[in-house]
Amino acid sequence: MGRIAFTVKNQAAARQEPRPPEYTHRVKQPEIFRKKADEWLAQARKKHPGLIERQFNYRGHQVEARYTEDRQVSSFVSRHKDFVVYSNSHRGVRAVLDAATGKSPALHESLDYRYFTTLLPPAGEANTAYVFASEAFFKRLTAAPAKICEKRRLLCFNNLVMLNNASLMYRMENGRSPSSLTDLYEGKFVDRGKALCPHGGVYSWDARQETCTCTAQNRLRYLTPNSELKVLKVSAAERDEYGRYKKRFDDFWQAAIDPVAARITVGPKLKVELCVLPLSANSVYQGLRGFVDGKPVAGNTAGIARSAVVSVTAVRGNKAIGDFLRSIPGIAEALKDDPTLTDLNWLGNQLAIHYCDGDQILELDPARLRELSFFGFKVPAMQQAWIGAGLIATQVPTYFTIDVEDPDKASRLLDMLARKIQLKKETFLTLPATFDAYRLPDYKKHAHYVVNLQVHVFKMRLHVALVGKQLVAATKADILKEAIDAAENPPVASAAPAQLMLRLNVRSLKKLQENFQLSWSEKSRLACHRNTISIHNLIKLYDAPIQDVPRLAEAIYGVRYFCPDNGSYVFDAKRDQVLCNVHGNRLDSRQLLQLSPKSSFAQFIDQLDEIRAGLRFEDEALFATLEIDRRMRKEK
Repeated sequence: MGRIAFTVKNQAAARQEPRPPEYTHRVKQPEIFRKKADEWLAQARKKHPGLIERQFNYRGHQVEARYTEDRQVSSFVSRHKDFVVYSNSHRGVRAVLDAATGKSPALHESLDYRYFTTLLPPAGEANTAYVFASEAFFKRLTAAPAKICEKRRLLCFNNLVMLNNASLMYRMENGRSPSSLTDLYEGKFVDRGKALCPHGGVYSWDARQETCTCTAQNRLRYLTPNSELKVLKVSAAERDEYGRYKKRFDDFWQAAIDPVAARITVGPKLKVELCVLPLSANSVYQGLRGFVDGKPVAGNTAGIARSAVVSVTAVRGNKAIGDFLRSIPGIAEALKDDPTLTDLNWLGNQLAIHYCDGDQILELDPARLRELSFFGFKVPAMQQAWIGAGLIATQVPTYFTIDVEDPDKASRLLDMLARKIQLKKETFLTLPATFDAYRLPDYKKHAHYVVNLQVHVFKMRLHVALVGKQLVAATKADILKEAIDAAENPPVASAAPAQLMLRLNVRSLKKLQENFQLSWSEKSRLACHRNTISIHNLIKLYDAPIQDVPRLAEAIYGVRYFCPDNGSYVFDAKRDQVLCNVHGNRLDSRQLLQLSPKSSFAQFIDQLDEIRAGLRFEDEALFATLEIDRRMRKEK
């Protein structure tokens, strides 16, 4: 049986004794823990008077079961030595105890787990966790029993939704809810022959909670875990469908499924380190692997301009960067005049692009990137992303950097380029293009060059300088000066070594802050307005006060409606409308200029200081690192 492990605290104990591999907590002060657990249980009893409490023995361990018939509460707790095991499923707690008592193989004995812990060892600190998804775990998820069970679950879910919707139609016509499913069948609201649970369950109507239930899958929002359901027989249609899935999976995903390990450290800085095996047959992996060339580099964020909001850095390699430079108009001519510069072996291995804070008109929504058909041509999502990145560079202040090994040669190249590119004329996409260059007064003893590119009526200006061991090209003079100022800062290795790095500097958001917040507020408003329609329908159909809507929505749709900006909904009986006190509704649409401080997203952003992500390619594995610096609030 495949498992995913979530290990807390000291991993060394895993080598010394068999122990539960998932959902476990080592208890150091049993009395304090037991007292707190009793408080949790008392709260559950108070909130759910029908709570059932039972006990059973398994493998010599006592299991305490606390649950309600509708599974709003479903808790199974057991103890093994100094560990406490929690699960929402009786099969889950049994699986843990099987491993703890040696009745089934323990995860820490598997070869893939031992191999991964040599590549990415678990940490022993109390604020760390280790997550491992084994090969057996992925195989179980994609095997026939799990996939067929999941498909049956989805079909039953759809049936429950259909029956609940039918009950709304019945109430609309009859002014009352059905007393049983027979009312729906006899009234032709549902075809009895189609309302069949594929897992053999029987549907019934819970008149008290106004929802349909299934003896196998339970009810919406509280569906039975798949681990408690068995697939004993399959139909010919299920067999054929799984065969088609398996073929698609083998053709595309098989090479991308490998064990995964993650080490998580929680504190003022949240750090997640991920380790996966090389995906030799995966095109995305191979494309990224071929894009980088060279050893991982530790990022130095102290040398980045203070207004830089988004920074992308890549270790491309000397040759790739040299080929890129030669493609820039005027570079090839400048190199011919000085044989010592021609081979470009004085270049470094790293280049970067930085988007700085500034006024923005055109927005790029990466969540909407899809393959696009444009005048009969297919435009891949990645190509659209590159085009979008270029468009943003024309709007917000942007600068580029290229590392150099020999600053003297880089300085000579800039000087020659300024002389060779003057009034150079070429053709760009059949349009006339003109290049020009000149020099501005030095800034802090740094030569300041300007290169102009004009294509037809469009003109772009780059401010270029050699800053330390970097060639810097900025779209604004102030940004170039910021980069020169940042070069004076003492270096700080604030990011893990990587070959591809992304940095998001939240504290630099000032001019972009209004656009950013306004864009998110628009999404919140649209989501909120969708809720008002469903809330209005429930109020009118059930003639219920708005306070009853959360209970009805959970029973009928398996959801609870809330405003993303922490607004509250009211029903205006005079106008027969549901309104949000923040966003109104579609007939009276409004929103905040900035995010509400009470909204969960605003609170999340307010806690962020800087985010860094990196990829490091090794022969043994691919390592990904995510680091989040959080703002520490002063206690009042």
